[in-house]
Amino acid sequence: MLGIQIGKPRLISVVSVKYTEDGEAAATFAATNYTVDMIDEQNPKIVLNSGATWPNVTLEPVNPIEVEFTCGYGPAASDVPEPIRLAILLLVSNWYESRLPVFTGTGTPVQVPFAVDALLVNYRTWGF
Repeated sequence: MLGIQIGKPRLISVVSVKYTEDGEAAATFAATNYTVDMIDEQNPKIVLNSGATWPNVTLEPVNPIEVEFTCGYGPAASDVPEPIRLAILLLVSNWYESRLPVFTGTGTPVQVPFAVDALLVNYRTWGF
């Protein structure tokens, strides 16, 4: 199924989909034309509704499509998973106790505490 991959997990909403025709101002693609597929939390995408079509225009050669969206866990601290909140508390505590950068004998900075890495491993996403 053709669609637009959002490329970021934990999609909350798609605000708008805009496209720029060659030499024209950006136009908004009506939300009634598409559905946001969030079944796969790690790979949300925008798909056309039945009977809808993508605009049949010549697009700008560079960055012709803009999707504005919101990702994350929500506005309240309680929306953030507990392991992430604990990792934040561990880092803040570590930085409070050690206010200066800590370097090893080779001059490389010390990594974040292992517990922080362990708490965050399931929440990391890789990509650009």
